[in-house]
Formats: sequence, C-alpha cells, structure tokens
Amino acid sequence: MNFIKKSVGRQILVPFITLIVIAIVTSAFISYQISLNTMVDDSSEDTMNRIKDTNTAFNNFFQTYEESLKVLSKREEVISLDEAEIHRIFKLFVEATPEVTDLYLGTEQGEYYMYPEMELPDDYDPRSRPWYLDGIKSNSIAWTDVYQSVTGEYIISTASKVINEGRVIGVISMDISLSVLVTMIDSINIGDTGYATVIDRNGKIIAHPMQEQIGSDITQLTYYNEIEKENRVGMISHNIDGQDALIGFSKNEKTGWSILGIVFVDDFKQKAEAIIIPLIISSFLIILASIFVSTIISRRITKPLKEIANTMKKAAKQIAAGASTQSELKNKE
Repeated sequence: MNFIKKSVGRQILVPFITLIVIAIVTSAFISYQISLNTMVDDSSEDTMNRIKDTNTAFNNFFQTYEESLKVLSKREEVISLDEAEIHRIFKLFVEATPEVTDLYLGTEQGEYYMYPEMELPDDYDPRSRPWYLDGIKSNSIAWTDVYQSVTGEYIISTASKVINEGRVIGVISMDISLSVLVTMIDSINIGDTGYATVIDRNGKIIAHPMQEQIGSDITQLTYYNEIEKENRVGMISHNIDGQDALIGFSKNEKTGWSILGIVFVDDFKQKAEAIIIPLIISSFLIILASIFVSTIISRRITKPLKEIANTMKKAAKQIAAGASTQSELKNKE
C-alpha cells in the first residue's frame, strides 16, 4: 500500500514541479531578454537625443561667430582699410570674446592686419593661406579644418569675404578655440562606460574623453567608413576593442564633423542580469510552495486509495477466514 501511495504521489509531484521549473526558467529568460531589449532601445533613443542636442549646440556656437564675422566684414572701418580703426575694433572684439584667439584681415594687395599683433616673416603673404583661399572660394562663410596652435590648443578658423562696392577687397578671419566644445563633449555621459567623441571631416579625432586619442586618424576603422556611407543622422552596431557597441552619430552641416555617441551593450547586460538573482530566489520559494501544495494534493488523492486498499485488505481477510472455517467444517464431517 505504501508503494501505491508513493507511486501516485510521484506521478503527481514530479510532472507538477517539472512544469513549474520549465515555466520559471522560460519566464526568467524572457524577462531578461525583454529587459535587455528595453534598455538597449531606451539608451539608443537617449544617445541619439543627446547627440542631436549636442549638434544643435555646435550649430548655435558656430552661428554666433558667423554672424559676428558678417558684421565685422561690413564695418566701414574694415571696408575702408583704416589700420588704426581696424586694430581698435579687432582689439575690442577679441578681448570681449574669450573663445576667439586671433582676428585678422588679408587684402587682395597682400596687406595684413591682425590682433593680437604677431611678428611674421617678411615674405608672409595672406593670399596664400588656407583661410584666405577658403574665404575667397566660399559664397558665404567658410570653415577651415581643425589644426593645433603653437600652444597645443585645437583651433578652427572661419573666414568671410570683405566686399566694397561689389568688389572683393580681402578676407576677414578669426581663430576660435575648441575648448568650449571639447568641454561640452567631455561632460556627456552615456551609460556606465559610454562616451561622446567628435571626428573632423578628415577622419581625425578632435574631441575625446581620453586625451591621448585626440588627433588620431580613424579613417581605416570600419565603423568610420560605415558612418560616412550613412545619412546625416543614424545609429549603427559595431565591435569596438572587442566589445559590442551602438554608435549614434550626427553630422554637422557647417563643419562636416561627425559627433558620435558610443554606448557598450555590456552595460545593459550587467543591468539586465541583475534581475536574475531575485528571479532565482523567488523561483526557489515558488518551488518550495509548489512541493508543499502538491504534497497536500497528493495526500488528498492517495487517502481514498489507502482507505479502499484497507477495505479490500479487510475483505480479503474475511474471505480468507470464511474459507478457513468452511475447510474446518468439512474436516469434521
């Protein structure tokens, strides 16, 4: 009878617990995947929003100096090439604008006006300089490539034609420190280990949280070429230094720079895996509760069987006793 009880109990308990374990494992896996995908989607959206906002801030930054340069190029003192007045105006502007390191004007005759003043070679000709050539070629405001000054600071120049009575008489230009933009990029935190960086139109890093990376040429890297093939704004998946990463990017239309936000998938996996331990604990408690419940159910099912078995046992004894009595009577006869 104990065998019957144990057998029935096992038949109820084992499948019941097995189904619960399968359900819990499946639920844990699905919960992990959903959490991971949700965090990846949310972080991707947040990264893109930050990069777009940064690009807008860059545009506003550059627009400010474009407007200033336009105003300066139309000043009567500049158009008339009044050296004393040009020096006075340039001095006032540079001293009032910390990001502007130099302001200068080159004329079609080769004359050169600059503040702060700097000693230049006797054969210096502004007309051969990149800023002058870019300014002449541009129909609006020209932006040069980023370069490193003698102080080690990264600089970008913007240039505009100076026009007098419909004739180009020279080009006015200013050097702008990128320190503000670099600080802006450094302040962007993406995930636990992600970061933002800026690549110029020649594929060189001009802003990066790791200073040793600045100036590096990344044109040979696969993800750079993928970004160059994409539209102005987008998101790509790539492996960086052995880690899966999502790279959001936005290309700045004024400078041709690419502003990148890089977030590593491992950041999300670690957070998603944090739900596993609570699931294991809750699963263990559920299994214990399931064993308790299934044991009660098993007992309720096996109890009637036990009673039937006992009844059958008694009946069997009675039958055996009756048979024994009949046998004794026959023997006496």
